Amino acid sequence: MIKFLLLLATLLSFFCTIILSAKTENDNGIEDSRSLIYGGSRVRSKSTHPYYAVVIGTRRSSGSSSNTFCGGVLIARDVVLTATSCLDFTDLREVTSIFETIEASDRDRQLINAKSWMTDESEDVDTSLALIFLEDEVENIEPVKISMDTSEPRRNDNIVTMGFGWTEEEDENSEYLLDADLQVNRTSLCDQDYNETLDDSKQFCAGGLGTGSCIGDTGGPAMDNNGDVVGITSFGNGLCGVFPTVFIRVGGFSDFIESNVCGRDDTDDPEWCESASGGGGGIGGFCFAGSSKVEVQTESGKTQKVAMKNLSIGDKVNTGNGVFEPVYSFGHYSPSIKADMLQIKTDSKSTLRLSPNHILMTASNGAIPASQIKVGDQLLSSSGNVENVRKIDNVIAHGMYAPFTPSGKVVVDGILASSYIALEDSDGLELMGGVLKISHQWMAHAGSFPHRMMCYYVRVGNGNNNYCANEKYSFEGISQGVYGSFLFYKNVFEIANNFGLLIRGILFGLLMVGLMTLSLIETMMINPLTSFVSVLFILGTSILNVSRRKKTV
Repeated sequence: MIKFLLLLATLLSFFCTIILSAKTENDNGIEDSRSLIYGGSRVRSKSTHPYYAVVIGTRRSSGSSSNTFCGGVLIARDVVLTATSCLDFTDLREVTSIFETIEASDRDRQLINAKSWMTDESEDVDTSLALIFLEDEVENIEPVKISMDTSEPRRNDNIVTMGFGWTEEEDENSEYLLDADLQVNRTSLCDQDYNETLDDSKQFCAGGLGTGSCIGDTGGPAMDNNGDVVGITSFGNGLCGVFPTVFIRVGGFSDFIESNVCGRDDTDDPEWCESASGGGGGIGGFCFAGSSKVEVQTESGKTQKVAMKNLSIGDKVNTGNGVFEPVYSFGHYSPSIKADMLQIKTDSKSTLRLSPNHILMTASNGAIPASQIKVGDQLLSSSGNVENVRKIDNVIAHGMYAPFTPSGKVVVDGILASSYIALEDSDGLELMGGVLKISHQWMAHAGSFPHRMMCYYVRVGNGNNNYCANEKYSFEGISQGVYGSFLFYKNVFEIANNFGLLIRGILFGLLMVGLMTLSLIETMMINPLTSFVSVLFILGTSILNVSRRKKTV
């Protein structure tokens, strides 16, 4: 009897292997060779698994075409991770990734074509991963983190996987996105079920007994309890859910993923990249990330969004309330450097990346460093409306840019920001024991007047070429036109903070007198008549006060 049962199990395993290897075609003409969710539950909200991607490949050969259907996961703003078997076709001509869809009938979704894709050709097709590089970055969806731990997940750990694969109700792709909770099994269990030896360093086994994979979506992610990607669905069995699903262990491919995703020149690194950051440019960075978007006005009067890395001196950018001003200089310009930045997300899904010391405009506290912003604070949008901060993360961003405008303001990713940084990590410079607080924005704008005068007022105002059109930058990426003054103010702050309140008060008092003089000069240049009237009023008031004192005496 025992021998009979063993023989029956062997035959059943062999039969299932044949079913697994056979390719099927669903009613939509989409060719399926692998499998995904069986026994799962319907995903009701797009925010549950926003990183999930439907991956559709178009194959063309001998005058005919067909489509492949897989899953994937967003691991960088322009990169989808999937299984090699999804892309392992010599006649594959196009690949498209679809995001923000939980129903097959969804129309409000992001559909982005791939500019290229690659597979880890050093491995077998069932035990390797593939990367899809998108033509455009995915908007308003945060990439997931990747677990680079080669021991994750461990036996008995719980994971979640998802997809549009066949269900137990009908033998066709699900109309809805489904997810399922699985428990990780011994890898040797799949060895027995599939009559092959799996590589435990690159594969793991999970599910079974009614829940697991089914025909339709290889390439979907397996997420651990921390929300990290630990696996990619590789294959299952024609008898869906009866046997465990085999996953590719992401940690076993850390070199392949990091070497091809991290450190690219044209985009920011995702948070999980282990690349060393630039640390803010040595002496302090005042910058936005290269992927940050600004609104630029063309010569025809139309507007378009441009990445910061593609912005040029002379471009007219939105500085708030529909006012467009020319970029007369870049205080910081470093395309190759990487740095630690804050990523601030608002209720409207605006995502802003900038250095912690960069100044932002708030609704209640005025202009303060980004490091002072907290969840729940209110920022100002390009139209002056309020944007509530809902999430703040630390990220590694690529490129450092600080466009200078005449007003010292610029709208970046829909949020009103400053062109400058604060030299102190506080919401303002306090004098006289906190009785008087000076705005960092005012100090920075007044202090940059000499540079602005040379680059904007003198040259542009006379119709000549911008003096800073061909400006040079220091090793840290700081404009040579502001490098000297930046070091001067930085040193003043450092010296003042190393002494007592008296010395600090004297130094900052002298500094304020100098900045007020520069601010007054600029005001007189912009509006001489108003400035002249103001000076006469002040002088008249002073003379009247002196006259009254003499009479009193």
